[in-house]
Amino acid sequence: MTNKFWTPEAKKDYLNLRKKREHKREYSRNYMKRAREEGRYKYFRKDGKVMFERGNLDENAQTTD
Repeated sequence: MTNKFWTPEAKKDYLNLRKKREHKREYSRNYMKRAREEGRYKYFRKDGKVMFERGNLDENAQTTD
């Protein structure tokens, strides 16, 4: 006979892993948001396409208007 997969220890480890992944995801999102607002990161996505801020345009870039 096999053991149950969701033992209390396995469930606790899984929930901790989810919590850590969610924290890392939120941190990355907020970090990039702050970096874009401060101008340290000039690229962003709009409707799935990579766009550039107005101050950092090159000859092939699209505008944000």
